[in-house]
Amino acid sequence: DDTGFKVFAGYNFDLPVVDLGIEAGYVDFGAPEINTNFGDFELDPTGINLWGIASVEAGPIDLYAKLGYLFWDLDVSALGSSASVDDGSDLGYGAGLAFGLGGVKIRAEYEVYDLDDVDLSMLSLGILYQFN
Repeated sequence: DDTGFKVFAGYNFDLPVVDLGIEAGYVDFGAPEINTNFGDFELDPTGINLWGIASVEAGPIDLYAKLGYLFWDLDVSALGSSASVDDGSDLGYGAGLAFGLGGVKIRAEYEVYDLDDVDLSMLSLGILYQFN
């Protein structure tokens, strides 16, 4: 467990019943540490993601689901040195809600990335600004 961050940009197609959108972003999952008998290892997973999003507006609240892909890289630091040890691209999915008026919204979401050997998840709270 660790604290991470992400930035993204996207486009929303405002349709009559369900809004469809696309997003691309950068995600840094933080740098969790693993303590072993051989010393401490620090993991630094990062990635670029691409999402397809379907949302429904319910007044000032938007409910949405997302499905996409993560292009990831894993660096490991130990004993004073660092190296890129693995990378790949895998499926991701998530759901969330956004609350706001006008172009500024507060957004909460949960994402799961199904990587090769492990599932990686992120719970996030952020601010979204929509250009009109």
